[in-house]
Amino acid sequence: MQHLEPSILHGAPSPPLLVSAVDEWCRPVLNLYIRQELPVVSYLTPLTGITRELLDAYAVPQAEALASLR
Repeated sequence: MQHLEPSILHGAPSPPLLVSAVDEWCRPVLNLYIRQELPVVSYLTPLTGITRELLDAYAVPQAEALASLR
């Protein structure tokens, strides 16, 4: 069930901003925003809907998000 693929921007891999999981009927069962350790160059907000304010309010450390998937 776990498939994480980092996005690539200017050749440097970056951790995902959002981890999501769905059940067998494609209903969301988990949506977790990931706290970034490095500055985010672009949130691609028109495409993702993710903003700095959203991450500031709801993001969790990456290790915590991955533990939630187990």
